[in-house]
Amino acid sequence: MAAQLVPLKVNAEKEGVDLAKTYKVQGYPTILFLNAEGKVRGEIGGYLPPEEFSIEMQKFIELNAMYPKLLEESKSANASGETFAKLAWTYGSWKETKEAEASLAKAESKKYKGEYLAKACNAIGDIYQMSEEIDKAIPLFKKADSSAVKAEDRSYAKISLLFCYLSKQDVTNAKRMCNEIIKMKDAVKSHVETAKEILKELGGG
Repeated sequence: MAAQLVPLKVNAEKEGVDLAKTYKVQGYPTILFLNAEGKVRGEIGGYLPPEEFSIEMQKFIELNAMYPKLLEESKSANASGETFAKLAWTYGSWKETKEAEASLAKAESKKYKGEYLAKACNAIGDIYQMSEEIDKAIPLFKKADSSAVKAEDRSYAKISLLFCYLSKQDVTNAKRMCNEIIKMKDAVKSHVETAKEILKELGGG
């Protein structure tokens, strides 16, 4: 998987100053996934455990590879809900909000219920959470939680909801999400550990 990427490490305070400004890097470490044209197609801010880092890296590779075909398929009158859900996931991961939401709406209009619905909702939810529009993020993460086919997507939705509730200082729902993550079968290990730590800080319950 990593063999499909060309790694480049730069010091953003020395030789990489101009690059950091170009890509609006605000914190360190920051890992950017760029395509051949230099466009950002994935970003990881801060440290991620190996399990989560692998998931993010695989996502970047998958999205970059399937995008041209998806775009072509979406132009057909018979384009499937899955095609639009994958496009919504792609655009959401690329922080292209307008295109992501339009694609998600088309997927839902076609009654799509597959695994890419949750991935799309999580990706768009991330955009709003990062911009501190928590009330817009929560419904998307809830939809991802309820529709997820894969455990990793449901786990991500739950941990995202946890941080949304913490941002709103909603202790009751934050504790509820902690317990749901801890009890969830096949939850991402680091999510469980984080939920346990936060629940302890909140006084348990």
